[in-house]
Amino acid sequence: MLLLQETDMNKSKISDIRYKLIRSKDGSLITTLKMPDPDKKDSIMKTMTRYYDYNAGALKYEGNKIERNLTEEKDGKIKKFITEYYSLSTGEKTETRVFDLKKLSSQVGLSKDFYLKSCNIKELANGNILYIFEEVKEDSEKKKNKSVEFGDFVFAEINKNMEVVKSAKTHIEKRIFTSKEDMDAMLEEYKEQFAGAGLTFNKSNEKFLSSIIPLEDVKFIEKMEDDTTVVFYRKKNEEGTVTNLSVISYKDEVIKTLPDFPLKTPEGGKITFLPAKSGYFLLYEEFKDKDQSPELRLEKINY
Repeated sequence: MLLLQETDMNKSKISDIRYKLIRSKDGSLITTLKMPDPDKKDSIMKTMTRYYDYNAGALKYEGNKIERNLTEEKDGKIKKFITEYYSLSTGEKTETRVFDLKKLSSQVGLSKDFYLKSCNIKELANGNILYIFEEVKEDSEKKKNKSVEFGDFVFAEINKNMEVVKSAKTHIEKRIFTSKEDMDAMLEEYKEQFAGAGLTFNKSNEKFLSSIIPLEDVKFIEKMEDDTTVVFYRKKNEEGTVTNLSVISYKDEVIKTLPDFPLKTPEGGKITFLPAKSGYFLLYEEFKDKDQSPELRLEKINY
């Protein structure tokens, strides 16, 4: 049994707390505690997450238990989402709940040779969790011009018992992205975002960044106040060029296709879309006329 160092206790500014660390079977650390002052539980959990989230998975306080959320992966692909519960008083595991993607794949009819990639997770007002997945097929061969094919989106609402209570799958055209054709455009987007923070890149930095940036078609995902989830993703035209940002919405097993957003203006200007506060997105427009200053606008998402 290991104890948290007194210096760490001082850093956390929480006194009169006994921390204990125990190891689970896979060697990862689980943090449990006994606390004489229950009113401090919120600040305690924030401290625990700050210190131990990397080793122990996401930790949450629930009643007299600690909830640990983690994933089981194989070959870099998530196979299962797992929630474990540990007693605050004993530190022992009391329950394990599993959400198996194999079962969901059979339920929604996964396209052949594709796997489900997790895009986002949203907490709903009813306490359930909405998982947003995307069908993905990657090049099996290791070569310079990597190719990734994206298929349908899958939405799965999961209750506290990790059971699928609602699900739906889109029926949209598949999209192929390659490192040779699409990485430069994605790299430019990352550079623009870093530039906003005052950071620039030389050739060496760009090479490193391009090696770690994944090929993706999802731009961002927003959850509205009524729990409608809106997905913005890149769509290619017949020539294989990304000219529009396509949009779909999901709520209660109903999927809607919303109007596309062009990435260029008729005058040749460039439009960039960025996530903003709930229900809105930022539209950054650069004009073809370099003497005209760019415009940044906050736009409401109509769904």
